[in-house]
Amino acid sequence: MAWRVLTYVVLVIAVAVGLLVTGVPTQLGFWRWLVNCTGHPFLVGFAPGFMRPGDNQYSYEELGKLDLSGQSAIVTGANIGLGYETALHLTRQGAHVILACRNAGKCADAAARIAANTTRGSVEAATLDTSSLQSVRSFAEGMLARQSTLDMLVLNAGIGFQQQKELSADGIDMTFATNHLGHFHLFQLLLPLLESGGKTGAARVVLVSSAAHFDSFDYGVATSVEQLTAIAPGQQMHYGMSKLAQVLFAQEATSRLPADSKVFINACHPGAVDTNLWERVLDQFGREKLLVRIFALIVDRMRKDFIWRTEDGALTQLFLAADSAAISTRNLRGRYFHPQALEVAPCKKHATNLTLQRELWAFSERLVADALAK
Repeated sequence: MAWRVLTYVVLVIAVAVGLLVTGVPTQLGFWRWLVNCTGHPFLVGFAPGFMRPGDNQYSYEELGKLDLSGQSAIVTGANIGLGYETALHLTRQGAHVILACRNAGKCADAAARIAANTTRGSVEAATLDTSSLQSVRSFAEGMLARQSTLDMLVLNAGIGFQQQKELSADGIDMTFATNHLGHFHLFQLLLPLLESGGKTGAARVVLVSSAAHFDSFDYGVATSVEQLTAIAPGQQMHYGMSKLAQVLFAQEATSRLPADSKVFINACHPGAVDTNLWERVLDQFGREKLLVRIFALIVDRMRKDFIWRTEDGALTQLFLAADSAAISTRNLRGRYFHPQALEVAPCKKHATNLTLQRELWAFSERLVADALAK
């Protein structure tokens, strides 16, 4: 009897997955109905099938109208995925783009590919590991020595779900260090360049967060070494916490600047996107395991037919980085966006907690100071 029930369950799951990846729910408008029915901002723009009539507000056609000549941009994690597409399209619109990547060789290769695929802007490679505060400081010192202004800072680098506990070179949880703390320190160091306003008088900072920020711990984000250290390996909410930290960071950084500041800081979720993050997650769980192999087949099909292409996933962060006129005219500061450039409400439980924002900022400053003092 138990085996018969199990067989039925497996069949139901198989049929459900089959319908999912073949696009039937999308064709029937099921995903649009789900967004309207639940009203949960997590679902907005999650995948192309979730887009409702009128939702798709930004496109490459709109981006193509912009002239970024004379503007400069830094994109972290720009050698692959969303970072690469962002750097490529900013360059195509005429900007000078600095690719800030952990691996110097891969970064140089990415810069060469971009240079070969554009006739307008310019691109260069630089080394930056956001998990290392010394690397962040060295990179920032180089930028401050050679530049007097900066138009765009796209804080895109990141790592996904980590099954094993790992510490950064500074002894800080690797996920938190890479996704949040390194970017936090980089922003602080480069703020003088941003405050000039750049060529347009409106410098833009983009934090590439995630809808995973809705799924964090009960306390939101760690604001003490004890909380951060106590996180057990493999906890799914660990990644969500690091992405919530980016949303809180965008809001607190905005509140610390004058109301008429020339720096516009926003966060975004690119949607479920076909990037190498999926490969890293599968590797974490162990590809040799049968269930992981089955899951990998489903993921591969979803990457082809269901989720956003990498190029499309970059559109929201491209809007926030490139469209200075829209950003300044609409006075977009400390906001949170989903595909494509749709403003949504972040996690109500934590993202609007002003005390948590301030505590995270203070904790981040202490971590940076302690690490660099060693």
